[in-house]
Amino acid sequence: MEQSKPLFDIFVVDNNSSDFSADIIEKEYPMCTLIRSGENNGFSLANNIGVDRIMNMGYSYVILLNEDTVCDRKMVEELYERRNERMILTPAIYLDRLYRRVWGGGSGYIDYCNAKPAYTKDFCKELTEVTFATGCCMMISCSLIQEIGLFDTDYYMYWEDTDLSARFYTRGVKIYVVEAAKLWHRGQRNLKGKYKDYYKIRNRWLFIKKNANLCKITVSQAIAQDIIRYIVKSFPDDIELTRYFIYGMRDYLLKKFGKGQL
Repeated sequence: MEQSKPLFDIFVVDNNSSDFSADIIEKEYPMCTLIRSGENNGFSLANNIGVDRIMNMGYSYVILLNEDTVCDRKMVEELYERRNERMILTPAIYLDRLYRRVWGGGSGYIDYCNAKPAYTKDFCKELTEVTFATGCCMMISCSLIQEIGLFDTDYYMYWEDTDLSARFYTRGVKIYVVEAAKLWHRGQRNLKGKYKDYYKIRNRWLFIKKNANLCKITVSQAIAQDIIRYIVKSFPDDIELTRYFIYGMRDYLLKKFGKGQL
């Protein structure tokens, strides 16, 4: 992450990787502070662990950043110049290094009628106000984290950033995309098979339950929708997807959240 000005310190949370990447970082990048978690804590807790360390060291702002990204040289500078303790800032996120194709999974709006994020690709202004900030990259003040908290570890992965954005919304915290701050999202390492669908299914219902005051759809209605989507339309062609849907429903009803025991 080469930037035009040395504005920051870098902290890397290793989520118990098995490919020696943590050892490589420790050896080749001594300027980074490596935090070894000791186990795979999922996206939510791993970020929280890193931010806790940063806050205890007295920093004022933190930028959460996925490992599968490449920052434009001025991204951090552009975000930091617009810093505000009561604002969340996120860059414009692209799928190519020439910044031509906007990432469809980036920031946007939360559709509370259907309980799902609605992404935007329109960053025509210097600052575009949105209601959803992706966990892929966001800048947030440590004072705001202390007040509101960070990711809810019940989600483990997926929907944790949507839930956090809903908390921002209820507290009157504004979220903006900074058009001049650019990020290349190279593409995540997808979970094998339909494993990630387990979290997406279970956690959407959890989001609705935790944000019932905002959502216009009930958990029961969402389950009915998803039965049509994941069972009626996919069975018997996709048995694996059907199985993970059943696991997701099972654990939601049994209130088994966090890391799925699959």
